[in-house]
Parts: sequence; C-alpha cells; structure tokens
Amino acid sequence: RIITVYEHKICLWNHLRFKDDTALSTAVLEEAIDTLNLLFPFRDASTEALLKRDYRPFYGLGYFGRRKTLDISDYPYWRKRIEELEQILDGPPSGLQQLALDRNRSNVATAVAVLAVAGLVAGVLSTVYSKKQYDLGLLQYKLSLAQAC
Repeated sequence: RIITVYEHKICLWNHLRFKDDTALSTAVLEEAIDTLNLLFPFRDASTEALLKRDYRPFYGLGYFGRRKTLDISDYPYWRKRIEELEQILDGPPSGLQQLALDRNRSNVATAVAVLAVAGLVAGVLSTVYSKKQYDLGLLQYKLSLAQAC
C-alpha cells in the first residue's frame, strides 16, 4: 500500500500562527500537526532513519510546541484514517511483503517449502531438457555416421 502524507509541516505551522490569513480552521490545522507528530514522532531513531532515507526534511521541525496525544478521540477529523492505518499496520502483510521473512521467523517453513518446490520443478525441467538434448545429440551422431559411410 502507498500512503501519501502532506509533508509541509512548516506551512501548517505558519497557517496556524497567522490564523487571519488562512481559510483553514484552527482545529483542522492543529489536528494536522498533531497527526504528523503522531505518525512521525520526534526523537525516535527509526522515524529519523526512515525520513532521512527518503529525503523528507520535516523531521527536524519537532513538535511545534504541541503535546503528543495518543487518544484517538482527540482526532475528530482524521480519526477514521488513523484507525485505517492502525488496521493496516496490525493486519497481515499484503502484496510482495507477505513473501518476506518475518522478524520472528514464523514463516521460515513456508519459505523453505516454496523454495523446495521451485527447486524441484527446476530440477525436473532440467532433466527433461537434458534428455531431449541427449536424444538430439544421438540423432546427430547417427546422421554423421550415415554421411561418412
């Protein structure tokens, strides 16, 4: 899944600071900043590494003086979206990620079984084509003998 995040946190903060010059309500702006703070916590090593890896500069902006809230009822505008993200995060992996090994190695047996079957299929195909190649080589040898005599 692809999640798109509005990364211009400084713009949200400036809209919040200059309330008279924006059409957005203060509550929406505050919740947008709080949501970014929730999703990308400041002073969290994994968050910092993720955002640096993807060249997202808003990590260094901090919390903008906002408190970090973990209560879902404090997010009336984006509550449903945050709950969806939580379900996706807690749910089973989908797409190609479901083929990757789990951190607790619970799917190693499945990976070994899939690779064993793939190896068996490759071995059988290799044997079949080797036999065909041998038969063709034998016919070519017989043709060479017939032409020589």
